[in-house]
Amino acid sequence: MGFGVFLCWEASYRFKQSWVVFLGNALVLWLSFIVVDLLDLPFPWKGVIALGGATAIQYFAAHVMLYYEDTQRSDVLRFSAWATAVMLFLSGVSLSDTRPVALAAVALALIDATFRFRNQWPLFVANLMVWWLAKDLFTRADGLELWQLSLLAAILTAATFYAIMWLFDLSKLQKYRQVMQLSVMFVLMMSFIVWVWNDSARLSAAMVLLGLAAIAVVEGIRYKRKIVTEVGAYTAATAVCITAEQLIPSLNVVAYAHVYAISIAAVGLWLRDNQGVARYIVAMGILTSFVGVFALAEGGIYSMLFLAEHIALALAGAFKNTRWALRWGIIGSVLATLYYLKDIPFLMFTILGVAVIGFVVWRLLMVKLP
Repeated sequence: MGFGVFLCWEASYRFKQSWVVFLGNALVLWLSFIVVDLLDLPFPWKGVIALGGATAIQYFAAHVMLYYEDTQRSDVLRFSAWATAVMLFLSGVSLSDTRPVALAAVALALIDATFRFRNQWPLFVANLMVWWLAKDLFTRADGLELWQLSLLAAILTAATFYAIMWLFDLSKLQKYRQVMQLSVMFVLMMSFIVWVWNDSARLSAAMVLLGLAAIAVVEGIRYKRKIVTEVGAYTAATAVCITAEQLIPSLNVVAYAHVYAISIAAVGLWLRDNQGVARYIVAMGILTSFVGVFALAEGGIYSMLFLAEHIALALAGAFKNTRWALRWGIIGSVLATLYYLKDIPFLMFTILGVAVIGFVVWRLLMVKLP
């Protein structure tokens, strides 16, 4: 068998046909199975060791060829090694005992393909294999629940990817950096989606989502991508709402509306342009809608909150000379006052009359005389 491998390599050089190397690699694979079959090992491990050994031999030969600048045969050996690694993955991933070896082998093959062909997408698939490997290893531990082990594996994997991302950034390898960034966000997002529906894991899943939001905000600010920063801010608001729902179950939708309104207003403050004004309007619209509905339905503290927020808006509009805020705040304050005085018709109609007269006088003052 070894002599056959030698003949294949000799024929490859003599006839200058690199495809003959494939035949030699097939003989190497066959030889590895024959050798491993002599060992006293369980059946699944025989196949894994044979395929792993053949992959290692092919990679070693590929690097030797690359050292001697024989790139054609080196690439043939690499393709054979990748094919063998895929065979190892398919044969070992279905069994619990051999799954870690299979995942590690295919991840290493994909990383090698990434840097050999300078294509970043095999690296993304390799990262998924690494995440799968970490999850498989962590879930074998005892003493913790499955969701705890899975989230711990996801967090540590994402942290490792994030550190590697910064190494790529320092090395000016931007396309690999972007893939690592995508891998971090994908791992954290998928972990959140899977475990947020579990009552026991929801608080931890919210923390994972908050970490994802923080990364998005940092990356958006650093690379001046406004949409990424804005999505990160709203994602953080969602994480805060989920956390609040778990810690204080008595909160209602008004509290969550304030969280989103604050995040939208914060984005508007950061933008500082016409887009920022639009976000102020959306934030105030959320508050007016939700607090107004609860003020009409339940009154009490919600009516006080509605009045206080609109007085504050009117004062802010007067201080900043912002007409829409001033008008909105005055109208909301007048409506809230009239609602307070609905049981005292005399005062209610008096205030309403003063408001109407004031509006008419204001409009007359705005009209330019000929």
